[in-house]
Amino acid sequence: MTDEIISYEIRLDSRPNGIPTKDNFAIAQVKLDSLPDQQVLVRNLYMSVDPYMRGRMSDRLFLKRCRTDFDL
Repeated sequence: MTDEIISYEIRLDSRPNGIPTKDNFAIAQVKLDSLPDQQVLVRNLYMSVDPYMRGRMSDRLFLKRCRTDFDL
């Protein structure tokens, strides 16, 4: 495969205050290198934010002891 691949990423743009909304996320368009031989490109149809990930998005103090924080 020699064509340039355009992919879309859903990124956490801001920490939610309560239930996450679409305003907390941003869609970024990225260019991927062509795939090496013997590799496949997978297309996701759905995205899920399970309860564990909701906790990771939070900035609450008690959660900081349980995880490694990440910058937005």
